[in-house]
Amino acid sequence: MLLLFAFDHRFTFVVNSLWLLPQIVQNASIGGRSKLYPWFNAVICFNQIYIVYLLGCSENIYQVEPRYTELMAVLAVLLFQWVVLYLQSTQGGRFFVPNQLIPGYHKYIVTVKRGTTPSMELCSICLERLQDHHSLSSAVGNLTDLENSDIITAPAEDSIQVMVTPCKHYFHVHCLSSWMEIKDYCPVDRSKLPPR
Repeated sequence: MLLLFAFDHRFTFVVNSLWLLPQIVQNASIGGRSKLYPWFNAVICFNQIYIVYLLGCSENIYQVEPRYTELMAVLAVLLFQWVVLYLQSTQGGRFFVPNQLIPGYHKYIVTVKRGTTPSMELCSICLERLQDHHSLSSAVGNLTDLENSDIITAPAEDSIQVMVTPCKHYFHVHCLSSWMEIKDYCPVDRSKLPPR
C-alpha cells in the first residue's frame, strides 16, 4: 500500500476501487435481471474504507498528504458501480447495450391487423383470441422491464399489439410478459426464449 503512495501514481486507487466491475460484466453477459444483494455488495465495498482513510485523513498512519481529488474519484466510481448494479436488477443486465449489439436479440412486440391470421389465433396462455386483447394499460404493470423501443405507439382501431416468440407463436402482451418473468421457454413448444 505504501508503494502506491511512494511512486505517486495518480488515480491508482480509482482503478483499485473497481471491485464491482466483474459483477457488472457477469450480469451483462448473462442478460436478464439479476437480484441485487445490497449487503454482499456493501461488504465487497467495505474494503475500500482504507482508501477513504488514506486519501481523506490528514493524520493517517503513513503520514501522507490527503488527496481529495482522488478520494472524490474513488467515491464517484463506487457510487457509479452501485447505480449500474441497481439498474441491472431493475432494467435488465444489458440495459446499457444497444439492442443491435446483443447476440440473439428478438423484438417481441409486434403490431398485427385485426382479422388477419395471427389476430385470429388463440393465446396459449389465457386461451382467448388475440384480437380480444387485454388493454395495453392493464398490462403496463408487467411491462416495466420491456424495452421502450418495442412499444412504438398505441395500436390503431384495426390493429393490435401482440408478442411473438422467435418460434412464431403469438400471445397477448400481458400474458407472455408475465410468463417470461417466471420461465424462459415458449409455452407452446418449450424452445428457449432469448432475454428481453
